[in-house]
This record gives sequence, C-alpha cells and structure tokens, in this order.
Amino acid sequence: MKISVIIPTKNRADSLRVTLDHLLRQLKKNDEVIIIDNKSTDHTKIVVDTFRKKKLLPTIIYKVENLSGPSYARNLGIKSSSNDILAFLDDDCIVSSKWVTNIKNFYLLKKKHSKIILQGKITHISKENDIFYQILILKNKYSLEVLKKKQIDNYVNYINAGNFSCTRLVVNKYSKFFDEKNFPFICEERELSQRLNLDGFLIKFFKKMPVIHQKQQKTLLNSLVTGYKYGLYTGKIIKKFKSKNKVQVLFKSEIKERFQRNIFKEIMYITFRIKTNYFKKVIIFIYLIIREIIYQIALFFGKNSRLC
Repeated sequence: MKISVIIPTKNRADSLRVTLDHLLRQLKKNDEVIIIDNKSTDHTKIVVDTFRKKKLLPTIIYKVENLSGPSYARNLGIKSSSNDILAFLDDDCIVSSKWVTNIKNFYLLKKKHSKIILQGKITHISKENDIFYQILILKNKYSLEVLKKKQIDNYVNYINAGNFSCTRLVVNKYSKFFDEKNFPFICEERELSQRLNLDGFLIKFFKKMPVIHQKQQKTLLNSLVTGYKYGLYTGKIIKKFKSKNKVQVLFKSEIKERFQRNIFKEIMYITFRIKTNYFKKVIIFIYLIIREIIYQIALFFGKNSRLC
C-alpha cells in the first residue's frame, strides 16, 4: 500500500526541514508528501525545493492555501493526495524510525482495519525552564490518568491532528473531512473526533507511530488567548452536536464526560506536582484559576454562538 503524508505549515521553515529529513528517508518512490503552505513569509518554499531537487525521493507536492487555518490546509492536502493511506503530521514533529512502516503494516494486516483511525503518541519537548511546557505536560498526564480508567483495548475517543492516520475510505465519507467553516484554527480535531465516533469509526491509540513534538514557547498573553479560543470553540462543538437528536441519545453522557471536567482536581493536580518553589506554585495556582475563568466565559459564548 502507498501512503500520502499531509503536512500543513506556516513560517516554520527550520522545523519543517528537520521534520522532512526524518520522514523522507522512510518513504518509497510511489509514496507522497504533501506540504500545504498557509501563506508563509519565511524561507519555507526554499526548504521544500531543496528536498525536491534530490533524486530517488517520494513525490513531494507543494501547494499554497490562501485561506488561513490548518483545517483549510489539511482539506487541500486530502484533495491533492492520491494514495489509499493518509497520514497527518505537524510541521514541528519528528517521526520515529519505523513510523511509516508500522502504519502501512497495520492497514495491510486486515481489511477491516480500513475503518480504524490510528492516533499516535506525541511526546512534547521544550526548554526545561518553560513553565507553560511543564503545565502542559502535567495537564496531559492528568487527562491520561482519567482516560485510562475508561479506555478499552487502546481504543480512544479523540484525535490529535498532529499525528494520526486513516484510509481514503474514512475521508471519503465526508465532503469536507475537517470543518473549515466553523473550526478553521483550533479544536478542529475535537469536532472531527465527534463525527467519527457518531458515524461508527474506531480510533485506536497506536503505540508504534510515536513522534517528538518541538513545542513552541508561549508568553503569558499567548497562553490566556489560547485558553479563550479553546473555550469558545469547545462551546461551539457542544452546540453543534447537542442540536442533533441522534447525538442526544448516543453521546449525551460522553459529551458530558469529555467537556465538563473536574476543574478543581485538575488545577490542584498541576499545582502540587509542578517542580518549583512555594511562591511560584501560588502564582501558578492563581494563573490557572484566571485561565479557567477566561475559558468558562468563552465556553458560554461558544455555546450561544452561530454556526455556519
């Protein structure tokens, strides 16, 4: 089987170079790498052209998507692809040595696997003194501990668009795989996860396709703005799926579990486990409370917003 790897990118030429360097050595001649440039202003095109000039590489397709947002970019990548297996990778992720082989082997093994979406493990790396990175790691660890109590045979109910794969059978189910109109920038994989669950597709956590994610550093303002956006678009997801009778019956409890977290436990978990002094722990606790308030306000607006 042949694979098409879709990579949306914007102004991360140096990260993209590392990503392509690790990925291309694993691909065969008939495989594809599809790079969708979301209007970069750096030297992204030069990096791509450098790889395209080399011989004995898989097909490298480079296209520019003028509409901003990874949802638009990934949908264009799907439209531009031609192979039976599709893999989605972020431009700052480094694949493991057998990433491509393990994806291909899974779908070759059994025909019924064509309806299964594979979610790979993502290990974040950043500077040790990056406090937002430490918070992210602890937040993810807390979420995993909660999810493990409900997980059965490594099947999960979520997708992280930075590292997953599926077959053309799955993407052909939808006119637009990613909802680019309502979720162009953020929470697009959460919305997609809901649709896939509703339509009976299985999402499997696949340990054999890990990547390392080079986490970009954030400022306090960036983090708070991101919190607001997550709240707003999570509210939109709740509104979109609660408006359908089928979802009310099938997923009412699941939606509640997924989006109505135990906020106090999560904040205390992060505060007590973060490696810093007592004074900074207090500051972090206050920051998490403020971020949560912003998130909840945005969530309210999202639930009451208009969808396309």
